Amino acid sequence: PKVAGEPDSDLIEMGTTTAGRVEMYMDKFSFNMALEEIWKFIRRTNKYIDETAPWTLAKSEETMPRLKTVIYNLLETIRIGNVMLQCLSPATADKIFASIGTDIRDYESALTFGALESGKTVGEATPLFQRIDEAKFMEEIEAARKAAEEAAAQDDEEEDEEEDEEDEED
Repeated sequence: PKVAGEPDSDLIEMGTTTAGRVEMYMDKFSFNMALEEIWKFIRRTNKYIDETAPWTLAKSEETMPRLKTVIYNLLETIRIGNVMLQCLSPATADKIFASIGTDIRDYESALTFGALESGKTVGEATPLFQRIDEAKFMEEIEAARKAAEEAAAQDDEEEDEEEDEEDEED
């Protein structure tokens, strides 16, 4: 990345300091505070996207060098955020590291911005979580509810029969 802009320094500064704060909170078992720090970093990254408007930069050859810097910075924030979150969702983290084409995942690397190799092609993005078909999901819930009701009714009938048998024996 060669063409830096104003919001880059703020993003980079936050990227290099968040992991230290997360580590401090994790050492104190303040997991909620550690996650909040990660979410602050993610929100800052979202703001960076709005500030840099890569969709606008992509419209002109003149702004391509800036676009490349913005994309690099975004990939690096994805890597850093993923390093911090990988202990919570290792399988998802593996997919993210693969899609951005890196195996730089040690926690110490999250303390430095710029670990990704510049100019490297990233992998194909695939959905990390399956989209839930709401109608199908609701049908499955309803079917499970009906099955539970039927099983409970069956149990009640069997208990009633057992009680009747006991009454007959007395």
